[in-house]
Amino acid sequence: MNSTAVIAKMTGAPVAVRSSRERLDLQRRSWADNKLFSDLMNATADIIIVLNAGQQTVFASKSLRTITGEEPVIGLRFGEIFKCRHAFMTEHECGSTPECATCGGQQAISAGREGRTENRECRILTSSSQAFEMQVTVLPGSTGGDAFLVCIFHDV
Repeated sequence: MNSTAVIAKMTGAPVAVRSSRERLDLQRRSWADNKLFSDLMNATADIIIVLNAGQQTVFASKSLRTITGEEPVIGLRFGEIFKCRHAFMTEHECGSTPECATCGGQQAISAGREGRTENRECRILTSSSQAFEMQVTVLPGSTGGDAFLVCIFHDV
């Protein structure tokens, strides 16, 4: 059994392959250059992250800076952004540890990858023991032939 199959068996979700830096930049620009979308997403206090098919961030609302400061997030997965203690536990990718199978955020993302809108409770404990409790809604969609997930994180 290859490592992708092992991870899929552990988490119940196939591993998403990361995009190249060039592809990420092209996707980032397509979202950032849409002024109406960008203005709408930045007008809310909720954290909004757009993920590509590799579950990597291609757009993040300004409200995310309350957590990350000015730290770059393009190309990161949501567990890496929130510094989830499980995101860096193994050589495997964020979203692929056994603990990820019970994560509401990862469950919502998995549903989104299957084309379903999903709303879940998400609790993340960071490596520094900071806790985040959020409601996450994931909406699947596509633009320019690429699949994306719009993830809305609401603090509870």
